[in-house]
Amino acid sequence: MPVFCCFPGTGKSYVALQDHRVIDLESSDFKFGGNHSHRDYDTTRSKQATWPYNYVERIQELAPSNIVFASTHIEVRQLLSDNGVGFFTVYPIPQAKSVYLNRYAQRGSDQRFLDFMRDNFDTLIADIQDIPIPRQHLVQIGIETYISDLMADLNLATWGDRPSRTA
Repeated sequence: MPVFCCFPGTGKSYVALQDHRVIDLESSDFKFGGNHSHRDYDTTRSKQATWPYNYVERIQELAPSNIVFASTHIEVRQLLSDNGVGFFTVYPIPQAKSVYLNRYAQRGSDQRFLDFMRDNFDTLIADIQDIPIPRQHLVQIGIETYISDLMADLNLATWGDRPSRTA
């Protein structure tokens, strides 16, 4: 099954709730030890020494029988590639910044996340576009496009209906 490294706000959680084959693997659980209050944009928290290896290992465990939605962190994408894993990186066009910031606010993201994304959105998009990573297939989506639209286009329903494993 495929691995998708998806930019925040592309609709990962929504799809995971709709399709039992999809696992939205929250990176901060692996980066900061499973405490949901320690998000990636909180620079006051320290990373676990096993990051990103622990996260990529879990992706590789889940991928054979699940569609895995993972983060777009550069170190995650590079390690997936180094481990021979092909993957899609799904990210918005740069012009979607205001739409994405609005999505984050509407879903209830906290102010630190909103500030981080406002200040770093363009750089995060540029890093995805400009840093070549082998085995990565870039998929840029439009302003009003979600990962669910992409999955429909890929016709993932034909990729098998295997029981999912828990994240």
